[in-house]
Amino acid sequence: MTTRKKVVHRSEARDQKFIDALLDGLGPVKSAKKAGYSVASIYTWRKHDDEFAKRWAEADEIGTQVQLATLEAECDRRAVDGVVDKIIEVGDQTHKIMKYSDALLMFRMKKLDPTYREKVDLNHSGHVNNVMVVPGCTNIDEWEKQAQEQHSEMLGE
Repeated sequence: MTTRKKVVHRSEARDQKFIDALLDGLGPVKSAKKAGYSVASIYTWRKHDDEFAKRWAEADEIGTQVQLATLEAECDRRAVDGVVDKIIEVGDQTHKIMKYSDALLMFRMKKLDPTYREKVDLNHSGHVNNVMVVPGCTNIDEWEKQAQEQHSEMLGE
């Protein structure tokens, strides 16, 4: 015999728990669980309730920024303060070997100062040969036919 889950009715208090969890950066699945809602329910409500959808979008945007700030702080900590890699005991003394992340530090520097970013020039100043333009093709057979026609024209056939 299959057991049914208890039906949880929607309420403003539970909606607010869901929104608060989104604001904390938990994401929709964890936020739904924290509010006591099923994931399917929240997506259904978002689809049919414009006010709920608006509140969700605003809270999710802020929550994403909260998550990003938390992750940036952790990256900074690992890059600058480091993490304990090994603990070595010599006699009665204990030594911690720290590990630092040069890659995380470089990513942070690139974000903060454009002079550390790779310089890529995407401008093209040369001549382009053998470009095949096949506008308006809706399927592969049509494309192949037009491509062969253009190829024949290029070869003067």
